[in-house]
Amino acid sequence: MHLLKLNIPELLLSLWHGTISCEWTDSKLDWPWMKLTGDTWTEHGKAIADCTQNFPTLFNQPPCKPAEKLNSGYKATELYWYIFGLGPAHFHLILPKEYWYNFCCLTHGVHIILQRTISDEEHQDAHTSLVQSVEEFENLYYQCHVDQFHFCPPCIHTLLHLAPEVACVGPGCYSTQFTIEYLIPLQTFPTQTNALQSMCPEFNKSIQKKIPQGAYNLGNGFTLHPKKDHYKTDIEGIEGEVISRTIWHAHIQCWAELQLPNGQQICFIWKEKAYTKCRVHIARNIKINSIYFFFFYFTEQSPMGEQAYALVSLYSPPNQALLEESFQTIWACSYQGLENLQVIKVQDIICLVLMQELPFFPGEAEDLWFVVEKPGMDDFEIEILVNEEEQEENDELMFHQQVVLLQVM
Repeated sequence: MHLLKLNIPELLLSLWHGTISCEWTDSKLDWPWMKLTGDTWTEHGKAIADCTQNFPTLFNQPPCKPAEKLNSGYKATELYWYIFGLGPAHFHLILPKEYWYNFCCLTHGVHIILQRTISDEEHQDAHTSLVQSVEEFENLYYQCHVDQFHFCPPCIHTLLHLAPEVACVGPGCYSTQFTIEYLIPLQTFPTQTNALQSMCPEFNKSIQKKIPQGAYNLGNGFTLHPKKDHYKTDIEGIEGEVISRTIWHAHIQCWAELQLPNGQQICFIWKEKAYTKCRVHIARNIKINSIYFFFFYFTEQSPMGEQAYALVSLYSPPNQALLEESFQTIWACSYQGLENLQVIKVQDIICLVLMQELPFFPGEAEDLWFVVEKPGMDDFEIEILVNEEEQEENDELMFHQQVVLLQVM
């Protein structure tokens, strides 16, 4: 938690912003990496703040404007989203090429380490990336100069041990400090009991999730939430044609929201556009077998019972050159609207993702969007659930852990 979401981000920002101490034998004029200064820093901060609306609510704390809020106490989650979420795309045109390559190499390793499941191949890939990034970091920043030795604090060396420790104790999300820090202020149960039940919900058999009134339980943790159409209606145009090719007609009932087994709630565009008087955090981009969509839901009666489907719009394949150049950290694609519609079963949806508008790169196509996924260490959220039968007697509060499925594309 502290290494990847506080220590490393703060070190990188202090170098790029020029706030790290400079010895009298050194000069900041000789620091080619110090680019987040002056008007560049102000414009960069505004670009980061403009990304807030695209953050789904369940992605916790989106980063505030760093030019104004960074010194007042950024949260660990904010720093992670800022540096390792939005950073690869937004630092591309700011940092010198070799420093950006080093940062992307580090980011690639961090993204793998924070997964909930890591294969042997990914484990080796993460270790290679982290070792390479540390070696390059020392050559680019420290440069064997005694007066720049403090540019390599112990947290840089600790990166070398992350992958080997995964082989011993598992991914970091299973031993994160977030779980304990969520539970300590609540003081409802002993901390140790809460931590155990949070990491292993099966130990607490009394917890049962309550389905909202008007919702439809699809089974296996999938639930459709209202609002919904009161009656079935005919869908016209291209959307109706695509639906008809799948279920033979387009006379359907639409729903506004789907809840996944991991607790994430994904909205239909109709629901989000209905809120015109406030800023809506977009939550309609999803991941299905490493493909990202934009959609709405409907139900249809079949011989197997009520089936729920989603009408989705497939994003284009990623910009391959940028994907390879950024060490697989910038998956940039374009939204194709009605040109590539498909109908899928809602059970095929893996998780909710964040799509951000890509800053324009000279020589690249315009109107590209890049993907940001929620890491495993941020997926432990404590919900306070009320057991209605016991509440009448003793108002006892129970706790539940949400687990989000994460797969790197």
